[in-house]
Amino acid sequence: EEKEPVKFEAWPKIPFEYSSEKNYFNLVVPTKDTVRFSWFVKECLKNSFPLFFTGVTGVGKSIIINSAIEEIKEKMPYEEIFLAFSSQTKSSQVQMQIEEKLEKRRKTLLSGP
Repeated sequence: EEKEPVKFEAWPKIPFEYSSEKNYFNLVVPTKDTVRFSWFVKECLKNSFPLFFTGVTGVGKSIIINSAIEEIKEKMPYEEIFLAFSSQTKSSQVQMQIEEKLEKRRKTLLSGP
């Protein structure tokens, strides 16, 4: 039996589906870039590939990543920890933020929730 050929749809042609249940201020309006990056984040997470996004302030990196994680987090066996870095971030601050999300098993043993 012959399979139908797969047809790829251009990013801009994918329709925007609005959910009235979402808070207006939490909406991510799909643009070519937000759709591309969101898809990329979700695919990397589904396949356990590490990610590192960098760029100038205010371009939407955190919003795109948080939105993508929110869409797939029920299907993923992970607990997310969001960390924001600046030039003043100290390693002790990062360690404290991570340890706050973990459960203390023994005096020197931490574990995921």
